[in-house]
Amino acid sequence: MTSQSLPAGASPALAENHRPSSRRARHLLAACLLLSAAPLFGQVRIVTNGDSITAGVGASDPNTSGYPARLDALLGPGFTVQREATSGATLLQRGRPSYRSTSGVANTVAADPDIITIMLGSNDSKAVHQALLPDFIDDYVSLIDTYRGALGDVSIYPVLPPPATDVDVRGSVVANHILPGVLEAARRRGLNVIDVHSAFGRDPLGFFTDGVHPADQGYQIIAERLRDGLVSNLVLRPLPDAWQRADIGATGLGGADALDFDGSVIMLGAGVGVGARADAFRFAAQSTAGDSSVIARVGVVENVDPLVPVAASAAAGVMIRESLGRDSRHAAVLVTAGQGVSFRWRDSKGATGGEVNIPGVTPPVWVRLDRSGDDFTAQYSADGFNWSPIGTSRRITMPAGAHAGLAVNSGSATQLARGRFESVEVSRQAPGTPFAPLNVEATATAGSVTLNWPASPGATSYRILRATSPDGAFSERGLATAGATTFSDGSVNSGATYYYTVVPLDGSLQGPASTPLRVGPPEAPTGLSVVMISFGQARLTWNARDEATSYRVKRASGNGSYATIATVTGATTYLDSSAIPGTTYRYIVTAVNGSGESRASANFTPEPYGLHLRPSGPRQTPGRRAFIIDSNTEYMSR
Repeated sequence: MTSQSLPAGASPALAENHRPSSRRARHLLAACLLLSAAPLFGQVRIVTNGDSITAGVGASDPNTSGYPARLDALLGPGFTVQREATSGATLLQRGRPSYRSTSGVANTVAADPDIITIMLGSNDSKAVHQALLPDFIDDYVSLIDTYRGALGDVSIYPVLPPPATDVDVRGSVVANHILPGVLEAARRRGLNVIDVHSAFGRDPLGFFTDGVHPADQGYQIIAERLRDGLVSNLVLRPLPDAWQRADIGATGLGGADALDFDGSVIMLGAGVGVGARADAFRFAAQSTAGDSSVIARVGVVENVDPLVPVAASAAAGVMIRESLGRDSRHAAVLVTAGQGVSFRWRDSKGATGGEVNIPGVTPPVWVRLDRSGDDFTAQYSADGFNWSPIGTSRRITMPAGAHAGLAVNSGSATQLARGRFESVEVSRQAPGTPFAPLNVEATATAGSVTLNWPASPGATSYRILRATSPDGAFSERGLATAGATTFSDGSVNSGATYYYTVVPLDGSLQGPASTPLRVGPPEAPTGLSVVMISFGQARLTWNARDEATSYRVKRASGNGSYATIATVTGATTYLDSSAIPGTTYRYIVTAVNGSGESRASANFTPEPYGLHLRPSGPRQTPGRRAFIIDSNTEYMSR
C-alpha cells in the first residue's frame, strides 16, 4: 500500500511568498537577524492596507497603539511598518468608498514595499453592499494583480479580518462570506493568508470597544498574529494540487479550505449534511483506485462565526465517493458537534442513504474509513491506535476509481462550520492504477470543443464524458487512445454550456474522473466601475474573466436600449470619448469567448458630479469673485 500524507511543519520563515530578488534577500536576512540594528540589505519595508481597524480607531492612541505601530515595535530594527488606511473603505471596487479609489494603493506602490498586508472586508459586510458581494473574490484578485503588476516580486499577505457584532459591520457576513472569499482569492493567486479572525477565540467581545474596533489589547493580538505570520510563517496555505475541492449540492454558502502551518487541513463548509437522497457539504479529496483508506483526527467542529452556536448536526469526517454529484454513491465516517459519530452511506445513485450512529462521541476523535473491493468499514478511536467499529461493513458497488478525502457541513445553509483535520492520510493499493487527470483545459470554437490534459501516470486511454450540469447525467463522447491527451468534441451547440470530465483507464481498470470542467460562454464580468474623468470622457474598469477572450462595452442613454460601442481585447478598461456632456448614460460589459457571449454585468451609471462646460475666461457672478478654471483641473462643480 502506498500513501499520500499531508506535510507536517512549517516551511522556512518568510520564504513562501517570495521569488529570488533583492526584496527577498532583505526580507530573509532581516528574518534571520530579527533584532539586528543594521541588516546588510537595508530594512524590510512593510505596508499595511486596511480600513478603520488599520487606522487604529478604538485604540487609546491610534498612531501609537494601533496594530501597525505595535507590529513595528514587535519586529524591531530591520523592519519599517507604514500604515495606509481609510476608515470605512471596502475591498469591493463598487463599494463606497472603495479602497481602490483612495490614495492607499498609489501610496503603497510609491513606498516600493517588500511586504503588503491587506486587511479589508469588514465594511464590505454592511447591508448597503449586500448586492455587491458576488464581486468580492474577483475584486480581491484584481487588487492582488494590481500590486503584482506594479511591484513584481512584492510579498502579499491577505489577512482574515477580526470578528464583529451584527450592528453596522455584520460579523455574520464577515464570517460566512468575507473569510471564505479571502481564502479563495488567495488560493487563486497562490498566496499565504494570516488568520486574525480566529485569534480572538470563541468569546471575542471583550477585546472590542464597540463590537467592531479593537481596544488596545485587541490591537496587540492582531499585531502578534501578524508578527507570527510574517516571521515564523504561521500562515494558512493553499492545499496541494493533488487535492480537488468542491461544494457538493445546495450548500447555500461557498466553502473554502487551507493547509495550516502544522500540516492540518482547515475546511469551511455549509449545507445540511450527508444523507437522504441528496447531500450538501464541502468536500476536499484525492484520487484513489481500488482498495484504499482515509484516516484523520477531527480536532474541532465549530461555527466560523464565534457568536453563533454550532448546530448539533454540524459534522466533519472522512469519505470515499464515486463522483462529485450530490446524489452520488458514497461511504463516510462523520463526527458531529452534538449527535455522535456516524457511519453513513448511499448504495445507489439517488437512493436514500443509510446510517449507523454511536451517540456521545464528540471531537477530538480519530475517524477511519477502509475500502476492500466493494466492502467499506467504518471505525473511530480516541488515540489513533485502538479502533472501535461503527456497525458492520457495508457492501457498495462502486467503480475502482473514486474520490477519497475530507467532508464538512454546518447543518445549515446560512452558516459555515470550521472543521480541523490533523494527521490526514489518504492511502491506496495497486499503485499502478491511474489517477484522475489534473488541470484539464478546453478551447471552444463555433460548434466544437477541444480538451487537453496532462498525462495521468498508469493511464493507457481516457473516456471523455459530457453533461449539461455539474450534477447531471454524464454521457460518453468518445475515447482518447494510444496515449493521446487531447480530444475534440465536434457536436456542441453555439452558446450552450457543457461540463466535461476525463476518466483514465489502464486496460479495463478505470480510475476516478477529473473534476467537471465548465465549457461555455463566460460568466458575466464583475466589478464594473465607470468614472467621468473629463468633459465627454468616461473611464470604465471591470474584473477579468479567465475564460474570456474579449469584452463588449455597451452604452445606453436615458431609458434607451444598449448598443455596443467597443470590443476590448487584452484589457479590462476602456475610455469612452464619445459621451455627450450633460447626457446620462448607463453602461454594461459582456465577456466573449469561442462559445459565445456572457450575460451582462451589473449596469453602472456614472455620477455626473454636476459637470458643465469649462469657461473660456473669467466669469463674473453678481456679488461674487470672478474666477477661472486652473489648467490642471479636469472639471468643476456647480
